[in-house]
Amino acid sequence: MKPKCKTITVAAILSVVLFMIAYGITLLPTLTGNYRPLLNTLGFAMLLYAWAILGIWRKRRFAVGFMQFINVVYSFGFISTLISGENLVTIIVSIIGLMVNGYLFWVCHQSAQQLRSQGTR
Repeated sequence: MKPKCKTITVAAILSVVLFMIAYGITLLPTLTGNYRPLLNTLGFAMLLYAWAILGIWRKRRFAVGFMQFINVVYSFGFISTLISGENLVTIIVSIIGLMVNGYLFWVCHQSAQQLRSQGTR
């Protein structure tokens, strides 16, 4: 189970970093000195991913499903930045983010099956 935990952790960190880049590039031109909404959104994304990663490492029952839910929510964020992408960098980062999220969802699905067979707390 540990190799899958490491894979999920790396993919989740990559996903949140890509989301931060895509969302930041999309939102920065519209901000007028007030960076609070940007920082709140990015901080909340980091908190959710960190909570899910911690739950996965602790082998909690809800953790894989929670990671999949977060993954779907932030996939819609990538789709949103892809649609409103103003430059090529945003579009490329959003496409890469969607691919990473697809891979993360697949690994989480496999991990959930293993956790069910092993029993969790």
